[in-house]
Amino acid sequence: MDEQYRSLDPSQQKEFQQQRYQDLIQRSWPGVMVYPLVWWAVVLPRLWYAPTSENLSWLGGLGFLILLSCSIRIRLLRNFRQRLAESQVRLAWEIYLGTAIAALTWGVIAAISLLPSNPVTPLEMVMVLITSGICAGGVCSLAISQRLVIVFLGCMLMPSIIVISLGYTQHTFELALAAVIFWAGLFLVSGLPRREYYAATCSMIKLKHQAAYLQELSRVDGLTGLNNRRQFEHLFETELKRASRGHYPLSLLLIDLDHFKHINDHYGHLVGDECLKMVANTLSSELKRATDAVARLGGEEFAIILPGTNETDARQVAESIRLALAALEIPTGNETISLTASLGGVSLIPRQEGSARDIIKLADDALYRAKHEGRNRCCFAPLSSLARSTEPPESLDVTPLPQSSSA
Repeated sequence: MDEQYRSLDPSQQKEFQQQRYQDLIQRSWPGVMVYPLVWWAVVLPRLWYAPTSENLSWLGGLGFLILLSCSIRIRLLRNFRQRLAESQVRLAWEIYLGTAIAALTWGVIAAISLLPSNPVTPLEMVMVLITSGICAGGVCSLAISQRLVIVFLGCMLMPSIIVISLGYTQHTFELALAAVIFWAGLFLVSGLPRREYYAATCSMIKLKHQAAYLQELSRVDGLTGLNNRRQFEHLFETELKRASRGHYPLSLLLIDLDHFKHINDHYGHLVGDECLKMVANTLSSELKRATDAVARLGGEEFAIILPGTNETDARQVAESIRLALAALEIPTGNETISLTASLGGVSLIPRQEGSARDIIKLADDALYRAKHEGRNRCCFAPLSSLARSTEPPESLDVTPLPQSSSA
């Protein structure tokens, strides 16, 4: 059990503790209802057949104490649940205190039934049986916390053990020994469900984190840490639909490093990988808004999504990126490497939802034109291309943005 818990990393251990506290809250609620329901189920027939003022005052008063203890426990559970929702909790003292108050109240009443000559004495055997049942049920519910089981059994059984030890009943030694064995037996039995709970919860937390890790891998490029192509397609589809509904501009930049194959062939792929990492950091640093997204599409090709950006602003971003990449100096031992990039862009206002492939194709054509015109430059899709992309039925209806001077 401890080995399973220690196999979790610190963040997973905190998650385990929070989950255990949540489960303890859920497991405590049935006990809150059991005490008053069982008590009144026991005493109401007694009051029906012997409705004396002494019975009414004793049994009614003890019932009131049970209701009061349960009310305090409910209040403590609610306070703890609120505290747990607001922050990380290290000690669940409200659960311990509420359990102790409710169990001690019932344990004292059970001990009173063992004393001679009081209105609860005729209920002695019934109270012994019910107390044994409540102990067994409580241990099953609270078994996920060893300390809480000790507190619960101690408050429930200790008053009766004290009364028995003081000689108020016959067969004092035998009964006290039986109560202690019963206590120890329940404590030992609680270990099995606790081990099962630890194993199941630890496995669930590990699987949850592994699933999150795999999901992260499925959308992040392993080399650069940027969004990968799959995540780019998802983000671009989402932003395209959002821009269509809001009727605001959306810009897309495709970036391709010039002559990158030469760097890989001449300096090796390790140097090429370092270049790609530095390029990724540069692209990320050039984006100033949280809504902007950058992705590596594969090889030396990158993409940037600029929601709410018209062509004029998109050209400024593209030119800033081109200059930043051209200023990079990548050390390779005795020399440094400089590189340039070609960029292709498109800016539009989508009028209705449609395929993003047409928009990407426009940016890709603009990138090809930048390569064809000499590289290390930025070209945007011209108005004629935007107009052709709106022709039905197979492409997206878009509104071309006013085009500024060529970059």
